[in-house]
Amino acid sequence: MNGLAELQISKDDPTLFNVVYRKYRPLLCDYAKGYVPFSADAEDLVTEVFIRLLDKTRSFNNAIALRAFLYTSVYHACVSWSIQKGREDRRWENLRIFLSHDREEYVLNRLIRKEIHRELTAALELISVQPRKVCKMLYYEGLTLSEVAVQMNLSKNTVKNHQARGLKILRAQLNKGRLCQ
Repeated sequence: MNGLAELQISKDDPTLFNVVYRKYRPLLCDYAKGYVPFSADAEDLVTEVFIRLLDKTRSFNNAIALRAFLYTSVYHACVSWSIQKGREDRRWENLRIFLSHDREEYVLNRLIRKEIHRELTAALELISVQPRKVCKMLYYEGLTLSEVAVQMNLSKNTVKNHQARGLKILRAQLNKGRLCQ
């Protein structure tokens, strides 16, 4: 086969194809098994490459070019298979999580947190301006008492008083909705 100047693989004359298939199929299957963990999948990929080779008339300058085409095609088929397999695995994992008890708890906890946040935000709006601002800075922005005092240009004791007043009103508002007991 190496002595031929140009190799043409065609449906019309399957002789060369049969020679190439018998010679390279076992080698390509072993090559594909290095990328694909299941030998049946590796063999299927190699078969698909040969089907595509026969599907369209192709000419190669020499046996080296033909071999390079085959190995490159199998490599790309393996990469595509791996990408597709990864997508399938992620879809199955997402489905497993969705159907699992953990997912139900996660969704329920998320809904509860959103509802608490909504009620807390509504209650916070009922507090007078200074205590509301202090509570937002302390609990939403995560600032310390000293940082709030500096930013609001107030003493630390005044900030503590606003905080205490704000929390007292918040507790009363949230108890009305039975959120805090």
